[in-house]
Amino acid sequence: DAAAATTLRSFDTELAALHEQVSHVIVALLTDAASTPAVKRQLLFDTTQLALFLRRQNTNDMLLPLLITLLNDREPSLRAAFFESVGGVCAFVGRASLQAFVLPCVMQALSDVDEMVVCAALDSLSRLAEVGLQPRASLLEVCEKVAPLLCHPNAWVRHGALGFVSRLEPHFSAAEVYTAVRPLLRPFLSQPLLSLSAPSLSAALREPASRLGYDRAL
Repeated sequence: DAAAATTLRSFDTELAALHEQVSHVIVALLTDAASTPAVKRQLLFDTTQLALFLRRQNTNDMLLPLLITLLNDREPSLRAAFFESVGGVCAFVGRASLQAFVLPCVMQALSDVDEMVVCAALDSLSRLAEVGLQPRASLLEVCEKVAPLLCHPNAWVRHGALGFVSRLEPHFSAAEVYTAVRPLLRPFLSQPLLSLSAPSLSAALREPASRLGYDRAL
C-alpha cells in the first residue's frame, strides 16, 4: 500500500545517505596523509562485513579501488594485510572483479621485495582457489607463475606455494592433473608426482634453491 511504499522509499534514502557518510570516512582513513599504517590495517581487519554493508555496487566502485591503492604503500605489513583481507571481498563482488582488478595485483605481489608479502599473496591465492571463482584456465595460469616458488629458499614461501597447488586437486581430474598441471610442475620435481595432495607434492619436489642461486636467477 501507499504507506508501505513511502516507508520503503524513506529507508532507501536514509540507507543511501548512510552509505555516503561511511564512504567519506573510508576515503579519509585510506587517503589522508595523517592516517597511519596501523589505522589502515585496522580498516582492513574485516573488509568483508564492510563490503556487505556497502553492497556490491559501492564495493566495486569505491571500496575495492581504494583498497588496491594500499599496495603502493611502503609498509610491507600493510601490503600483506591487503592480501589477508581481500579474499572475502572477492567472494562478494564476484568473478569479473576478481579477474579484472584483484588477481593481477596478487600475481604482481609474487615478486614483491618483501617475502612476508609474497607469503600473504600465496595464501590469498589458496583461499581464492577454495572459493572457486576462477575458471580452470585461470588456475592453470596462476599455477605456472607459482610453480617456481615451490623451490624458493624461504620455507614459508615454499609452504604457501605448496598450499596453493594442493588446492587445485578438487578442480582437476587425475587425467587432467597428468596432462595439464604436471607439465607446469615438472621442472621442479625430482620424482613422479602421484597426486596434488600436499604430502605427495612435498615428497616429489626438488631440493630448495640456495639463497645465492635464487637471487642470481632473478
